[in-house]
Amino acid sequence: MNTRLSRVIRGCLVGASHLFNTARTWSARFLSLTAVLCAGLMVVNAQAAFKAVETFDSLNLTDVNGQNGWDSDPGIAKVVLDPSGGGNQVLEVLTESGELFKAASVPQGSTRMLFLRLRFEEHGRYSFGLSFASNPMEYIDFQPELGMAAATASDPGNDLRVANGSSTEIYDVLTALVPGTWYNVWVLVDNDLENYQVWLNSAPGGDAQAGDQLSNDAAETLFGFRTAPGTDLENFFIKTGGGDSPADGRFYLDDIYLETTDDVNLSNPQGIITRFLDVPIDHWAYSFIETIAKLGITSGCDETHYCPTDPVNRAQMAVFVEQGMRGGAYDPGPGVGNIFLDVPPGYWAGGWIEQLSMDGVTSGCGPTHYCPGSLTTRAEMAVFLLRAKYGMDYAPPTPVGVFNDVAVTYWAAGWIEQLAAEGITSGCGNGNYCPADPVNRDQMAVFLVRTFQLQ
Repeated sequence: MNTRLSRVIRGCLVGASHLFNTARTWSARFLSLTAVLCAGLMVVNAQAAFKAVETFDSLNLTDVNGQNGWDSDPGIAKVVLDPSGGGNQVLEVLTESGELFKAASVPQGSTRMLFLRLRFEEHGRYSFGLSFASNPMEYIDFQPELGMAAATASDPGNDLRVANGSSTEIYDVLTALVPGTWYNVWVLVDNDLENYQVWLNSAPGGDAQAGDQLSNDAAETLFGFRTAPGTDLENFFIKTGGGDSPADGRFYLDDIYLETTDDVNLSNPQGIITRFLDVPIDHWAYSFIETIAKLGITSGCDETHYCPTDPVNRAQMAVFVEQGMRGGAYDPGPGVGNIFLDVPPGYWAGGWIEQLSMDGVTSGCGPTHYCPGSLTTRAEMAVFLLRAKYGMDYAPPTPVGVFNDVAVTYWAAGWIEQLAAEGITSGCGNGNYCPADPVNRDQMAVFLVRTFQLQ
């Protein structure tokens, strides 16, 4: 059983037991037990019911218009790498005047949970939500609408607001956002009663909790549609600009999901499963490891683990680098066994090592040997990566002394400094590079993603 599922069921049983024991009558006990168990099972069933509207991972790093059903004003939105680092792809939207949308249906009379992740960088006017219009263009085309206003003297804060058709004001302020922070957003859209509710937190991969539900200044948590068309909602809609919105404002969206049932699903579709048990979502190299795994460059050190802190030997390094260069589907075939004396025919990584040699990335650890079982040092890795990227004839610039522990006379100084100049490494901390330290598997993932710009 999925561990998340078992935790939910266990929580339901504990809650039911508590209510059962504290209820004063047998009828009250029965009703409370039934209610808790049904509510718990509703959440369990709902966890598997999110369907992706867009995750952006399979799109090209360019203008989103025309990709995977997106209709956008040219130049207003593009797919980029996550500004927080790693190989995850997200949508960057400029707050200049424009609009974009993609099909996302909430039938009339139904209730659906919308989930997405939001991050803003500069204050600007923008809104996102759902629209009944087949070609939405204006703010009045929203039903549920969330976003921010342009910064003005009367609205200087970084406030998240919602349109509220049940209020005398067009918008209600819910909470202040922090620039550069990824938020999880849940929007429960009731297209029968034509209202919606909002939950928000910043826990990576975390589910929504009761305390995450947002309210306006009047302590209301239920907001009316901006317009109430009495029909199906057809599109996920983003509208930007207008008024004095700054031209250089921008925000990011990622992982847009829509529930396929009427259940109140407060789970996080990105937090249900992690690929490797020893690489949780808050691991410093999570996004890098996830990137090389989804590209087929690694399947881990066993079926459920990646072993991020294990050092990488020279045989393993050959496989990592060749697949980083050529893709996860590449297979060089078996080795011949006539290049290095210590890599005989039938050696498990023979083909990879020999291909690395033919590519000019390595000449071995000596005239006739490769030393496949020796650990790969960080100094050696700098050479391997840059030769793999630029070819066997590449020579780095003359070193000038960037790291405290890498003198300009050190044999790999130029390679190490060039690796830093390209943003592939920032060293091991405190102004050092630690050239003699072995490369661990988590570090290898970072090296590959940044060197070959893997997505």
